[in-house]
Amino acid sequence: MPRESQTKPAAGHRPTYKILCISQPRIRVLGSEGRSAPSDVPRTRHPPPPRHRASKHRSQAMEGTSTSRAQIVPAPLRPDLVGKRSVFLAGTTTRTTGPDWREALTNAIAHLPVTIFNPLRVDWDSSWREDVDFPPFHEQVHWELDMQERADVIVVYYGPGTDAPISLLELGLWARSGKAIVACHRDYKKRGNVHIVSQRLGIEFLDADDDFIAPVARRLQALLDESEQRG
Repeated sequence: MPRESQTKPAAGHRPTYKILCISQPRIRVLGSEGRSAPSDVPRTRHPPPPRHRASKHRSQAMEGTSTSRAQIVPAPLRPDLVGKRSVFLAGTTTRTTGPDWREALTNAIAHLPVTIFNPLRVDWDSSWREDVDFPPFHEQVHWELDMQERADVIVVYYGPGTDAPISLLELGLWARSGKAIVACHRDYKKRGNVHIVSQRLGIEFLDADDDFIAPVARRLQALLDESEQRG
């Protein structure tokens, strides 16, 4: 009732008040099997269980899978390496509608006794700052540089739909090392530049939309054969 309609009680009159009780609606709480739980049971908020999306990769990083001889090392892990040779999967990380090139290459060389460095992180958060003082970013970049130095082969992949500036930087770092193999999609915007640099420095240049996996496997097999000959 609006305040303006209220009137003062007469002198000496003690007003009586009625207490109006409004009951709260009952809440039906379903148990884990769909049964109704008592409404007077307090509802407790439990934190969601921790997510362990990288657990599969962690086990592979230590000793490979039961069906392969390859050791897969995802960022930012640093286990003891067991592969006789190693390859770093540099290049485009932007998701496309096609199959993941890293997964396809990994599956194709999983029968080889090699270590595969995969910089793609399943727990990467797009809100992370790309700043030298931001610990996760600092850790990621240093991991990539360290593993590229340790790798015998560095595959640099350029897919369509992105300029891939970091991948261009990576090619520049290792262009004269003799370790780089370039796989470049025909629709990559900077393909001409990458192709000329590869020709000039004698870098193996492959069409990414053709079968670029077989040449990479052959390079690794040749290095393994070389290791066997040396004893």
